[in-house]
Amino acid sequence: MTADQIIESIKEVADKQYFGEPSANRLAYHVGLLESHLRTHINLLETAQEYIKDLETQLIAKESE
Repeated sequence: MTADQIIESIKEVADKQYFGEPSANRLAYHVGLLESHLRTHINLLETAQEYIKDLETQLIAKESE
């Protein structure tokens, strides 16, 4: 999914979950979902960065043999 698709999907979920509620409630829920989704992606990125650093270390060790 593209970023726009993810954002729109989350907005639709918030609209359905809080249908008929004040817009402030929908917005707060929407923001909460976006924050959660963002945290997930940041954690994945951090894990990938650690993995890349490990691979770089292994590559440097092999090259210096």
